[in-house]
Amino acid sequence: MQASPTASCFPKDAMLQGVVAAGMMFSTLLPVQAGELALPQAEGSEVPGGGSLLLPEKDGAARQKLWVASGSMFELLAVAGPMSGMDPLGWTYLQWTQPVGPWSPEVLAEVSVLEVDVPSLPDVEGMGPWVPGRVPEGEVQEVAEVLEGTPLPIEQRIGTAILVGEVSDVTTLEPIAGAIVSVPGTGREDETDAQGRFRIEGLPEGNANVEVLKLGYSTGTAPTTLRNGNTSEVRVALRVKPQDTQEGEYMLAEESIVGEYTEANQGDFNLDLNLTNTLSSGLSKEDFTKTGVSDAAGAVGKVAGANIVGGKFAVVRGLADRYVTTLFNGAAISSADPSRKAVQLDIFPTTAIQGIDVNKTYWPGLPGDFGGGTIQIHSLNIPEERVAEFKYKIGTNSNHEDRMLVHPNRELGFWGDVDNPIPDSLLWSLDSNGDPESFEAGGNRVVPGNTTNATLQARQIAEALAQQALADKHVQQMRMLDQSQSFMPKVDEPEPSESFSLVYGDRKKFENGIELGLIGAFQHSTHDEVNATGEENRVTEPARSWNEESYTRELDWSAYLGAGVKLGENHQINATYFKKHIVSDNITHGTDYRVEGDGVFGALAKNDAVISRYGASAIYTKEFWTIDPVIRDTELKQLQGTHKNDAGTKLEWSITQSLARESRPHTSTFQNGMLDFTDPSIAAAAAIDPTIIYNPALGKISTLQYSTFVNDGIGSLDSSRETQTTEETGLESSLSLTQSIYFTDDEEDGRRLDITIGGSHLDKDREQSGRVYLLRTASWEKWVERSLRSWWTDHPEIAPLSSGSPLDATTLLDGSPLPAGYVNLGQYLADHPDALIDYYNGYASENTGAVPGTGSGSSRAFYVLPDAPYYLNGSGLEVRNVDSDLTLLAFHASATYYDDWWRAGLGGRWEQEKKAYAVAADPLTRLPEDNPSRFGSMTTDAFMPAVMAGIDVVPDKAIVNMAWSRTVARPTFHEFLPIESVAQDTGIVRRGNADLTETSISNFDISADLRFGDHWSGRVSAFHKDLTDPIVVVQRVDLGINSNTYVNGDTGSISGFELEGSWNYGPFSVTGNYAYINSILNYEVNQGLVITPLETRFPFQPSQILNLTLGWAPEDSPWAVYLTANFTDEYPTILRSEPDGYDVWTLPNLTLDLTVARKFEFDWFTGTITLGIRNLTEEDRHYEYRGGPETGSAPYAGLTYTTETPGREAYLEFKGKF
Repeated sequence: MQASPTASCFPKDAMLQGVVAAGMMFSTLLPVQAGELALPQAEGSEVPGGGSLLLPEKDGAARQKLWVASGSMFELLAVAGPMSGMDPLGWTYLQWTQPVGPWSPEVLAEVSVLEVDVPSLPDVEGMGPWVPGRVPEGEVQEVAEVLEGTPLPIEQRIGTAILVGEVSDVTTLEPIAGAIVSVPGTGREDETDAQGRFRIEGLPEGNANVEVLKLGYSTGTAPTTLRNGNTSEVRVALRVKPQDTQEGEYMLAEESIVGEYTEANQGDFNLDLNLTNTLSSGLSKEDFTKTGVSDAAGAVGKVAGANIVGGKFAVVRGLADRYVTTLFNGAAISSADPSRKAVQLDIFPTTAIQGIDVNKTYWPGLPGDFGGGTIQIHSLNIPEERVAEFKYKIGTNSNHEDRMLVHPNRELGFWGDVDNPIPDSLLWSLDSNGDPESFEAGGNRVVPGNTTNATLQARQIAEALAQQALADKHVQQMRMLDQSQSFMPKVDEPEPSESFSLVYGDRKKFENGIELGLIGAFQHSTHDEVNATGEENRVTEPARSWNEESYTRELDWSAYLGAGVKLGENHQINATYFKKHIVSDNITHGTDYRVEGDGVFGALAKNDAVISRYGASAIYTKEFWTIDPVIRDTELKQLQGTHKNDAGTKLEWSITQSLARESRPHTSTFQNGMLDFTDPSIAAAAAIDPTIIYNPALGKISTLQYSTFVNDGIGSLDSSRETQTTEETGLESSLSLTQSIYFTDDEEDGRRLDITIGGSHLDKDREQSGRVYLLRTASWEKWVERSLRSWWTDHPEIAPLSSGSPLDATTLLDGSPLPAGYVNLGQYLADHPDALIDYYNGYASENTGAVPGTGSGSSRAFYVLPDAPYYLNGSGLEVRNVDSDLTLLAFHASATYYDDWWRAGLGGRWEQEKKAYAVAADPLTRLPEDNPSRFGSMTTDAFMPAVMAGIDVVPDKAIVNMAWSRTVARPTFHEFLPIESVAQDTGIVRRGNADLTETSISNFDISADLRFGDHWSGRVSAFHKDLTDPIVVVQRVDLGINSNTYVNGDTGSISGFELEGSWNYGPFSVTGNYAYINSILNYEVNQGLVITPLETRFPFQPSQILNLTLGWAPEDSPWAVYLTANFTDEYPTILRSEPDGYDVWTLPNLTLDLTVARKFEFDWFTGTITLGIRNLTEEDRHYEYRGGPETGSAPYAGLTYTTETPGREAYLEFKGKF
């Protein structure tokens, strides 16, 4: 444990010298001998008692010594070294507890260094063991100066308050050992013992919030009030929090979280053998129509060696996310995803893009963040002549039956304008800028004492009236919060998916050689997704399982506008505007939530309590409802120019402004208990215990009652409301100059040397904000009836206290009986949570204890927990409010020589990246205003060399290319943030690592492009990548909570080959690609005292991917038929974090797609009608656990993790071109 200084000051000119011990604290008076300690101080001054001094260390050597002072006057507390890994400087704290009195410099003229052997002092990381030492006689060293009159920050204060308590399991009441208990902002913490007890000393006086972290449990908090010289006691219960199964990252105990895992990799591809310095594959606009893809994600999924994760993110050649960069017309753009820098590919509809290329080899003109590849998105070209296109599509899915859960309070409308976040003004006090300043907790419920003293009675009534005034104001705000969105979704029916798009373009040519062009496109679509109820399992400690159904109603639209001017043959300027808006309402309903062995969820409910109410025994489980609207906006503005002359000089420039925003304006989660009377285990128990009664006819009954039915006196079922937003803006400017030197008259195909130099500058700013409001009913459920005296009840302006056990009531608030079928209020409110609004009374403060000045003993008044449902601030539990910025400066140069039958080139790119962040202070986070860890920055430099060579073995028929490069992959801002942050899409807690370094990647590629006759062409490619310090996402198991952190692995390697081919003969065609990839990832997991080396595969990349399309399209027939097969081999999605843990694997998946098209030609337009069926055989995607202990049984091996049911989709599309 550590002790912190109090907020006192030391005279400005105080200087100390002596010896320091790293990482330790001494709370006893130290015996000293003669030596030297100089304290230049005005004679006659008084050194106060209970003071403290903060000493910043100057160098690492000083941390190996111990400061001493006169044993008769000082008590020494020394703590040195980095605090919580946040401060690289290190500190020492010196405290004295006895008044010194007037003194002169001669009083402490002779003090020697303490020479003792302290074998119990452990090593401190990075400093080595403590070693006693001696300051040379006569030598005085200045160590620190504390300015006069400056109070110390809270984390630097020392007090005499003591905090003790116990941490227990919310479901079993058993003590929890090894939990980390801390008082945020003070730097003080302790670990619970075998009895769950802890003790923290030296705390400053004041109100505090105790935080408890433990692996397998949600964060626990408890308020307390600390008093100098007194001991405060708190009890904290920890519970398991249900996990999402939405797209994005997932957090599981003893598992490494690496992202989402839905692949979309199917269909045809376009084999382009154009000769460039990089190996690339891609699709053109013509291929989009042929293969039926609707966005960039679908297009990339058809490229050899590529896989699409979550329908949005690309995995190329075994590397995902940070290893894949996306460019829009050659420019880096902002990411709408709050947890990644990768761009979501589904935001680009094929309506607005001309083509997509995936560069699989690196060249200095590309960004240095290159591992798997660079995705190049090319916007629509301005047509040579006027064009107008219209497309309409309607479809349905086999999962669309008669049940669809939708948002309860609104429709999406045509534009999806539904971004209405929870106003801060409801429950926060705002400053002049409209920013949250403090959370309004409402009134603090007062219970009177049994005093007969009129004066004390008046004081108690006065305090109750003051708190009632706060409650009266607050209750309206809580009700407005509830009215903004219902907890329960509305039941609807699925609607057919619909989409339409419009494209218009034209070009005007003038006699003076100037050309003006314009093209515009608009697209709009809606669709419903239904995932039927399926089994979910999470192998955490303890293991959890539940059944879940999920629904998504989505709307998106996009607008594209491009304009260009061409001045003769040598100058061209283009302007581009693109906007995309996607809004989706995601509804999740979970039932039968059980926790293995916790004695609550999945255990027999309190038998007497259940039988007295329902006449039978039941198993207690949990039910939850989540409504999660997600809004994604992307906006791009781009201006580009190309200028060249007849001497072979070409200048290219670009300015791109981008904005990406993802908002969750109002996410709500409602949780209630469920009494399962149908569980067969009840019948088995009844056969041997006559007190158990089995009556499955009662079915399953939802209830808001928790402690009534479970053996957990301090637990609760918290519901919540949240609002979260991430917005990123970017501005990139680039300039490139190329000079071609020709050695023959044939400038296009003859010998030449191209020399290119260029640079770019990128600025990105990201703002992430969030608010969390927890809805609690625990104290209301457990409310005990109070008998009040007449001197209190004579004041009707004080709201009456609730009756005892209010959820057992058989009437509503107005006294009317409950509707038929409801036994008590707890059952009714579980089915009608919106009715909670009638029970709010404005009391929401959790401050408890005696009311000052109202008496003593039983005669005094007390603050108690609320006697009604209430909201409290949950925003400070993790960091959801962070601003960050990034600046990337790059310069590149390259030279390539082209001979008649061979070519070679080399080049390099230098990049400097600067990242900085600022975290909001309390109350939006747990960090006080003056905590230095709120701010941080990182600067990295990297040089990326590249070489290439190629040879035409047979000109135009057999071409071989080779390339080598060394590139990097950099951590994102939340990965190096040395604090906790929250993933906006999943709510997963992430702990950054300030020591994270960039990954160095060595890339080697070789390819052979082959053409034989007019019917067959192909490509064979092989590659190998070596990664040093790969960034790995692992789960921390040494911090007492399920959370992600990021570490640099040791090494990684990826090898593989790709086969691409196309054959056509007459009306028949066969096109396809096959990729084989093998990867090895070596990393270590820090489990506290144990460092575990692990070897596994890189996630999300199947070892085998096969795309095959069979086509029939006669030239003289209007009909065309394509059958596409996609096979994706198994691959890991969640990696274990210890040898005996479990991985999650996706099982092999084979899908078939069929399209049948009929073309119609008229004088004024050409139309095509297409009938398509996706997932023809209605294949599901299965995920299971693998691994477990190397010896003994592995009980979870083969257990279902989750199952996705995409269903079979059928659609009809009409396209007309005028």
